[in-house]
Amino acid sequence: MVVLVAASFRLGRESVDISVYAWQIKDLEGKVEKAQAAELVARRTQDLINENIALKPPTIPKEIERWQAKAVWRKLSKGDSTDSVKALLGEPKHILNIAGIRQIWNYTDTANQCDVTFEEKGDKWLVLEWDEPFRDP
Repeated sequence: MVVLVAASFRLGRESVDISVYAWQIKDLEGKVEKAQAAELVARRTQDLINENIALKPPTIPKEIERWQAKAVWRKLSKGDSTDSVKALLGEPKHILNIAGIRQIWNYTDTANQCDVTFEEKGDKWLVLEWDEPFRDP
């Protein structure tokens, strides 16, 4: 810390007011303290990030089937054919026939149970309704 005494000196033809410099020095000291504090916070934050990364095992993305993505289900439309549903979602895990007037295609895994219900229209099965995945994998 610098101790300053307000004084004026005359050097040659110009007088020097030390109090002006004292305020400038005090201001600079404050800025240096703030910069040092910000650097310390940044260093500690980076240390915490590095520790956290070291503690977490790496995540390995797993392959998902098309039907598991909510966005894919949102491309379905009422009246779609069985062929378009297969092209969009893939093969169902199970197919349940109900009295020849309805079919329920089931897509399931440990986290989701999803269904597409078809109704018979002439010689075709068309989408009536569906239940999409609760959440994306």
